[in-house]
Amino acid sequence: MQFTLATVAAFAAFITSATSHLIMADPPQWAVPGESQAPLDPSGSDFPCQNGRADPTASRSYTPGSQALLQIQGTAVHGGGSGQMLITYDFPPTANSVWRVMQSFEGDHPIKSKGNMQDQDSSITPSASYMLPPITWNVPSGLPAGRAVVAWSWFNRMGNREMYMKCATVQINGAKSSASNLNEDPGVKALPTLFRANSGNGCAVPENVDAIAFKNPGPNTKIVSGYTRTTIACDNSQPGSGSGASSGTGTGTGTGSPSAPSPTTTKYPSNGQQESGSGDGKELPSKPSPTASKPVTKQPVPKQPVPKQPVPKQPVTKQPATEAPSNGSGCPEGKVYCNSDNTWSMCGSGYIQKIGPIPSGMKCTNGQFSASKVRRAVRFSPEHMRRRH
Repeated sequence: MQFTLATVAAFAAFITSATSHLIMADPPQWAVPGESQAPLDPSGSDFPCQNGRADPTASRSYTPGSQALLQIQGTAVHGGGSGQMLITYDFPPTANSVWRVMQSFEGDHPIKSKGNMQDQDSSITPSASYMLPPITWNVPSGLPAGRAVVAWSWFNRMGNREMYMKCATVQINGAKSSASNLNEDPGVKALPTLFRANSGNGCAVPENVDAIAFKNPGPNTKIVSGYTRTTIACDNSQPGSGSGASSGTGTGTGTGSPSAPSPTTTKYPSNGQQESGSGDGKELPSKPSPTASKPVTKQPVPKQPVPKQPVPKQPVTKQPATEAPSNGSGCPEGKVYCNSDNTWSMCGSGYIQKIGPIPSGMKCTNGQFSASKVRRAVRFSPEHMRRRH
């Protein structure tokens, strides 16, 4: 089969688009109507969660005071950056939902890299299914029991000014709350609100910011030394309230006021150690405070072997290709699915995610891409037809 230059170019652009962003593999993110790896729209029209389809079933269970795993999938890490682990008990969350910060990462997040993964290591092939090393984060001890939505937010260090926000349904195995609205529980309200930018809210992270110094980073913050951390002037996050409010900010007035200070920077030594404090009153423990009643538990590190169970016999295109199997092992790693709406999906970490439209000049059949065959009309001249008779 021969490919035209236009077909090869279209396929190259298609593959580049498919591997240009990141997926939250653990906890498994919701299926979204567009590209599962994409950031939020700059207008904020898909805030929060990229208008993802809220799965009513919890994919993970977390115990307050324990550690949990975050695993990101993809090679386009854009030089790392900064991010947060968020929670709300709204279901499904809306644009007006209040998101609380459980953990912040300031620098080299989700991984240290001078660009994308292939820039860091030439042996790595750009891929939407490439698994980054798992990241440990801390579940705050005061969260009440109930179904919740957790989100991973990310602000890339290099490239376009973007905000990523991937959401998942989880179960919190905490104490029963007397609050009719779990968002009003004291353990939840003690946490600060999220940092939002690059998503239609009038705030943008400037260029050349190596690491964001979040104004209200929450009870657990990981700071990477060797970077200049920058405070974003339009950071409109609010501190937690009541006992246990994070970062020592309390409930005093003046924080988050419209007249936000100009960006400030803090330089840390390149000693390879995580700092325990920032010098600005923020307490930044590297580990959660142990609780007497609940031991620290760890979830198993997700693995990438091809599942042993056979691939379903029925055509994948007859079922929603963006539906993630609840057991986390419903499809072979890296398998391509051809959808009936002229789009394609790929299996990553045991679940199927919609990648995007099939480019012009290509076709997808039984999980394989090929050039579309163009039927050419043949015309015979009247003289030729007379010779045939």
